[in-house]
Amino acid sequence: MKTIVYLVILLSLSMQSVASGYDQAAWYVSLDVAQVKEKLVPVINQNTQSSPNSFSIEAHVPDEVRHITLYGQHNEGKATTAILSGVMRHFSVMSYLDFLASEVGENHPVKLIETTQHNNRAVNHYQIQKGKEHKSFYSSHIDDSTLVVSFIRAEVNDWIDGKHAMNDLHQTSLVSVQVNIESALVHAGTDMENNPQAFQSHVFKKIKQFAASVVEADKQLLLEAVLVTHDDTTATQVQTVINGLIAMNALSDVAAESEDLKVIIENLSVQTQGNQVQLFTQFPLSLIADLDID
Repeated sequence: MKTIVYLVILLSLSMQSVASGYDQAAWYVSLDVAQVKEKLVPVINQNTQSSPNSFSIEAHVPDEVRHITLYGQHNEGKATTAILSGVMRHFSVMSYLDFLASEVGENHPVKLIETTQHNNRAVNHYQIQKGKEHKSFYSSHIDDSTLVVSFIRAEVNDWIDGKHAMNDLHQTSLVSVQVNIESALVHAGTDMENNPQAFQSHVFKKIKQFAASVVEADKQLLLEAVLVTHDDTTATQVQTVINGLIAMNALSDVAAESEDLKVIIENLSVQTQGNQVQLFTQFPLSLIADLDID
């Protein structure tokens, strides 16, 4: 489970709720790279077993990058934007992508097509080739500490024009996540058609938004999650379902054999407040290195 936990934590570490600033976003992720390297990586590295294909935040995220934010807009099919913060003045998008491609053994050449100006800032237009397909994306240094990369040129321009608040990118949480489920499902398309069972639950359909955060405090990881539903009644129904799942897992062989998982389940509380379902649990940071479920 270490790989799973690592990936989940990395995903959570990137998503922070700032819907007021990105009201067109179907999902939002914000990763505090500095905190991950300082607090999580040393614990994760205690595990002597590592996969040669595993992603290493130490090896694959340069020291110049201190914070990464990703978000996707529901009004565009694949409209992902990335914001990199840190010491970005001399950071090269093309060189970094070439490095990543070489690390994973892929050959998807990146070409700089042109450089234009917008509001006194250079906007680079790149194309990445994958087989016979070409995909365009754009980047610009907003200032010496911030780089924006997006598949939508207009989104890069919006950052240059100051239409998004820079302070929204820097949260104190070690991990946080937000997904506007209704918007995401609209664009799930083929996935929903191929796997409709997961989306047919009457209760599930009434969940509008999911948000979560992970905070490190005194060598403890505090996990909080909120499910926003359509009404108070649905929130109570969701609470009942979650409590039932918790009870089933508490009685399962996995929980019985894993003291680590047992701690997480025992500390898990589920409460409702209006149309929200609030979940909370905590466990020692050292548990990350011990979790191991195939």
